[in-house]
Amino acid sequence: MNIDDYLSKYLDTSELPEEAKPEKSSRPDWAEPSKRSGKAYDAIESLKGQKKAFIKKHGKKSDYDLKGNYLITKKEVAQLVGPNVKPQPLFFSKTTSYCEALLTHFNNANDELNASKEKRISKKGRGLMQKTKEELIEQLRAEKESKTEELTSLVDDVYQRTLDNISLDMKRKLGLL
Repeated sequence: MNIDDYLSKYLDTSELPEEAKPEKSSRPDWAEPSKRSGKAYDAIESLKGQKKAFIKKHGKKSDYDLKGNYLITKKEVAQLVGPNVKPQPLFFSKTTSYCEALLTHFNNANDELNASKEKRISKKGRGLMQKTKEELIEQLRAEKESKTEELTSLVDDVYQRTLDNISLDMKRKLGLL
């Protein structure tokens, strides 16, 4: 029995997973895979993934002192494209048609990384390490008071139940009546 037959038996055709179709690459027209423009595009995408992973792992503001940790540099892109490639001709050459589009893609990637960094930093921590000493002391006092009140009410309840369950002759002997 085929898995598709089995699934179609219980699911509507709209709910069935579609066959994995080879996606048309989302590579822009100016980024030809065999040329420097394609290599530069791939380098930017690769570095973008690495920088996003860095941002995901680091939440403190002090982790972002160096921009090279979370933003892509033109030098990094040039090094990934080839050993003798310099950033200046790669991004600012007047003889190639892809430079303007590559620079726009580079700037958009850095803008996206910067936005995700700001979003990551702006998240407020919820743990005890994020609270001030005064907040912690106040929280501890409030918890102690609530525990004391709970304990007092519990003892009163147990005492009342004990009195209710004692027989009348025991209450007379104890002098409770």
